Amino acid sequence: MMEPSIKEAVDINYLRPDKTKFYKTPGGFLGVIVDGKDYKRIETYRCFPIKNENKYISIRTFEEEIGIIEDLNEFPPEQRELIEEELEKRYFMPKILSAKSIKEEFGYSYWDVTTDRGDRNFTVHDISSNMIVKPDGSIILMDIDGNRYFIEDIEKADDKIRKILDLWL
Repeated sequence: MMEPSIKEAVDINYLRPDKTKFYKTPGGFLGVIVDGKDYKRIETYRCFPIKNENKYISIRTFEEEIGIIEDLNEFPPEQRELIEEELEKRYFMPKILSAKSIKEEFGYSYWDVTTDRGDRNFTVHDISSNMIVKPDGSIILMDIDGNRYFIEDIEKADDKIRKILDLWL
């Protein structure tokens, strides 16, 4: 395969609603038709998953980027729902409701929590490097396996959660 030129490498193909149609394949995968070209199995990625969840969505095959959705809200509701469903799978992020226990040892913290998706146990290494505090006061924790967990409001979190996170805030 020939390497792309600089212009080709930096040229962004913005996907527009009038030239792009998303669909579900019989196997349950997300497909897209762009300017008449059919891509039967695609992946969706947020370019800015923390600050701009509905802007700059990368649409890709396993080998190449097809294009970028500049603003997901420009797409019709049924198209938006298909894309959001795929994004939810990729960016699955249970909301922590309460903590049964949180233990720290040798730079690791061991979390036993109740989430909106059931009970979970996970481990966070070096909380300061694996915690994102959003401007609205919510927090995203990333565990050692790359999974994300959401704390809606640190001020309303239970005592165990506040006690450990206050050390890092």
